[in-house]
Amino acid sequence: IIFIVFFLSIAIRNVILAKNVYKTSEKLSQKIEGYVSIPIYELNQTSTGLEKNYFEFYNATVDKYNGILIECRNYELDVTSGKTMCEEFGQDWITINSNYLMFNPIYAVDGSQITDNSLVEGMVTIFIPQTKKNRTQEIVDQCKIAYGAEANVIYYDQTKTKIYSYNASALENPEGEVPEPVIYVGNENIINETFIFRFITGNYYFIKPETSDPYNEFLPLIKKYDISGTTTKLSYVSDNFQEEINHWLMMLKIYATQSILLIFGLFSIIIFTSKLYCENYRNRISVYLIEGSHLLTCIRPHIIMTILSYIACFILMKFGLNFGIGSNYSILIFTGAMEAVIIYLSCKAFTRSNLNDMIKGAE
Repeated sequence: IIFIVFFLSIAIRNVILAKNVYKTSEKLSQKIEGYVSIPIYELNQTSTGLEKNYFEFYNATVDKYNGILIECRNYELDVTSGKTMCEEFGQDWITINSNYLMFNPIYAVDGSQITDNSLVEGMVTIFIPQTKKNRTQEIVDQCKIAYGAEANVIYYDQTKTKIYSYNASALENPEGEVPEPVIYVGNENIINETFIFRFITGNYYFIKPETSDPYNEFLPLIKKYDISGTTTKLSYVSDNFQEEINHWLMMLKIYATQSILLIFGLFSIIIFTSKLYCENYRNRISVYLIEGSHLLTCIRPHIIMTILSYIACFILMKFGLNFGIGSNYSILIFTGAMEAVIIYLSCKAFTRSNLNDMIKGAE
């Protein structure tokens, strides 16, 4: 029962994630048209030690090709746990670069659009939604600890500002919107070799080529910074969405197949144990039936034991045996209700077909 709930919960989340990625792609298709990401492959060469190379590639492309950086890993939904890092650990921040400000407008409290003129050199600029204004000191302190720099705080109007991820990684929001994040604007304190490499690896950085053959257009730069062994192609951001949809659909097939096999096995066990109960207690059941009692009265102990077993499963999943998997408890309730119905119907069918023998046995 526990594994059925686990696998069905994951299968349902796969459906939701595939739908969210598709809706995000539809919503943002015009905005991301023509942009490409820089995937990193490690089939023939390791990327270890190439952090500086990708950092130099970033610096060479960010201004010339309107490179957009938006890292929102904290808001990506984990298919296993069913939670984001924001929900699980309270990590409610994202990172952008200054180009994002023109690509996806962010509006200040006074209604004006925030531009890179608001950035202060040597300080980490942080956009904080008005709803989180009371956490300003906490966020400023975190910035100083993490980056060793003072914070330039700007409050933004979350009612007028829509922050989109433009990334194929599935978010809870079906249109790729990040809900009211704390926004760090990358400068020399944040955008260093290590961070840029991590951002590029996650497809959080994308650029707009000037020709219809992106890889050959950027090949001189790719060779110049010696990353041709790990970046063998450039992917259109729109293609990343389709690949992600295909991935979730494939995972759905796997978990749905496992769930179906487990459900079939469970139903077989339910029918077998119901018949076994009726066979073991045939004399008592026949007496109850002869006296005019309802069948539910006859099989009440079996129903009670079934309910207790589901309560035990709930306790185990809630407080112990969950393997870090987020469970949809409505599946447990539905499975329990279905089992109760199957027990009743199978016992009814068994007693009806064997009633004469059961009465003779009682006599």
